[in-house]
Amino acid sequence: MLTMSRSEPPRCTPATGTADPADQASLLQHCAGGDITAFHRLREYELPRMLATARAFMPEPSQCEQVAHDVLALGWKNAWRFTATAGRADAWLWRIFCCRLGNQLQARGDPLPAGAAAAPRGDAFSEAIARHLVQHLADRPAPTDPLAALPELAATLPSETPSHTLLERLDTTIDHLPAQPGDEERPAGETIFRSLSHPSLRRAILQARLQYHFRERFKRLIGRPLEDAWFERWRKGGKTARLEALGLPRRSVEEQLGSRLDLNPAPDELICSVAFPDRAERRRLANRFIWEGDWDQRLKDVNGLRQHRFIADIWQHRLDLTRSDSYQHYLELLQQGRPWRSHHKGVALESPERILGWLRIYHLYMEDMACFGFDAGRGKDRLGVAIDRHGRIVKINKGLHRLAMARVLGLPTLPVRVRGIHRQWWQAQAGGRQGDAALDAVAEALSGCRPAPLTAVETRRRTGT
Repeated sequence: MLTMSRSEPPRCTPATGTADPADQASLLQHCAGGDITAFHRLREYELPRMLATARAFMPEPSQCEQVAHDVLALGWKNAWRFTATAGRADAWLWRIFCCRLGNQLQARGDPLPAGAAAAPRGDAFSEAIARHLVQHLADRPAPTDPLAALPELAATLPSETPSHTLLERLDTTIDHLPAQPGDEERPAGETIFRSLSHPSLRRAILQARLQYHFRERFKRLIGRPLEDAWFERWRKGGKTARLEALGLPRRSVEEQLGSRLDLNPAPDELICSVAFPDRAERRRLANRFIWEGDWDQRLKDVNGLRQHRFIADIWQHRLDLTRSDSYQHYLELLQQGRPWRSHHKGVALESPERILGWLRIYHLYMEDMACFGFDAGRGKDRLGVAIDRHGRIVKINKGLHRLAMARVLGLPTLPVRVRGIHRQWWQAQAGGRQGDAALDAVAEALSGCRPAPLTAVETRRRTGT
């Protein structure tokens, strides 16, 4: 829920003239604490300027409103990122505007400046768009810091009055959008998706919450202490060969190796995903670090996965999500009297408006990633991968939507966490070592691992394995 901070946030001047950067910095800090009043004051100043600037490049009011909505929603969601070292507060917020507007212009098919077309997502893209906007609006070469000049230039444009519908939609969005990092994925009914919940799901949501909290409490009080104690004996060379034979407790290994398990492959190279049609096998391996069997022979091309098709469809139709295949699919289910529901997320798409809201949430996540990059610290789980018997990286079920977003957006690298290793590769790297010596040898070898090529999937198809 939104909160009020103890200190009163400053009041910005109206949307004519220039706001005090110190006041805007304070408003962002209050927003990071969940202060709705601070958000309203920031919105009061910035929204008319952003609408006016967007209108200079797009004649459709609905598209201008969509861009401004997303910018302020992302500003609220990421206000915790702003620090004094990030520069002026208005320039920080308008950097988000430039990224979001650039994506909109690209979706429209409007020509982008050469600098933006060649730039990767993120700061370089935003700065190239800012330079283009300033040159267009001022009809002169852009200054050295176009992001600092753009807010002042936007204040000289004829002010645009936000519609009541836009203001209401913004309030609804931030009421369900966490202002603190790490809050996006909680048990069902406690996420950003709760705006799409339905009374018929209350019992299932309550049950999911209780199960979640019971599992977490059991792991914290009983499971982890037992695993850690056994793992410590193995590390110190105790007679615990049985533990290694069982696969070693994954959480204990992660605690010991930490960031040494993190890799940064290119998303477009992470093409192979492991399929676990047998849920019992998936659950059995979930808590182990060393994985037995032929699981690495069941590979799929991630481009064909449901999650990738869903995300690519949203990005392709982001100008009008009602034209997407996903919208039509959910609408068809609704018309058949079988509205799509997810007990896991606590969502029921029982109206066209809810369907559109569902797709907009994923679109907003993509705009967030396009602007700020992939944040490994957000979300319920780290993006998980496994190492096959040949020492190649393959994707596992954890984070398939986020992988699809990174691939569709063309991010250059993607932080992932190794969650499992095939026993054959473990044995080859450990070389008969035990305890810490084996862990160090395997961790050292991970840096040389590369994603499995698509030929690994094609080979399986030819052989029928």
